[in-house]
Amino acid sequence: GVAHELSQPLTAVLTMVGSLSRAVQDPVSVRRLHIIQDAVQKCKGIIEKLLVYSRTSMEKENEITFSRFVRASTDINQVVANSVELLRDELAEAKISAQVKYSDLPQVRANSTQWTQALTNILSFLCDCHKVGKTAGPVIKISTSYDKKEIGLSFDTNCTLLSKEEMAKIFEPFFANSHPGLGSSFGLGLVREVVRKHNGQIEADLDSQGGMRINVRVPVEEAG
Repeated sequence: GVAHELSQPLTAVLTMVGSLSRAVQDPVSVRRLHIIQDAVQKCKGIIEKLLVYSRTSMEKENEITFSRFVRASTDINQVVANSVELLRDELAEAKISAQVKYSDLPQVRANSTQWTQALTNILSFLCDCHKVGKTAGPVIKISTSYDKKEIGLSFDTNCTLLSKEEMAKIFEPFFANSHPGLGSSFGLGLVREVVRKHNGQIEADLDSQGGMRINVRVPVEEAG
């Protein structure tokens, strides 16, 4: 209810800022309006993240049952590509090589917005691990797969920052780690919720070389 009440005035602010931006010519005023717009968008983004934790699949309003968890025909490979593109500048700045291997996937019914947010959070977390751990020749390998009605997503990296014990806890909201600069993994807690709401599983562990691996598997309903 609080999220709903906040979303309405924030949307009104965005609408007014957009209208003013088209009318104002002064460069300083335009820049300030853009700053306001970005700040409001961040507020809306925070609300959406919190809603992932609170939404149930079906809700009632005025005795009408409806779905709050909207799904549509989705190309998971495209979601992966979009997520990598969103972090392209951050990856380039940290000199991290992002290597993506796509498999043939069917169109599936999924919430593409939440999946983009989830995959972006995973990549951002791994990027931060590389930066904090000062990995030599940092690499993140992303691959997709499809087998037995399941979509698979794998994230492998040569970062050796976290221990096996820490890797087992990274999906806990606000997991506190011992690495200054890495922060908490609220974002990965959100990832787990997105996967759970799609009836999937997510795991994290170390590989034989001590690198980090995150695997996601989700049973899918093929789009018609």
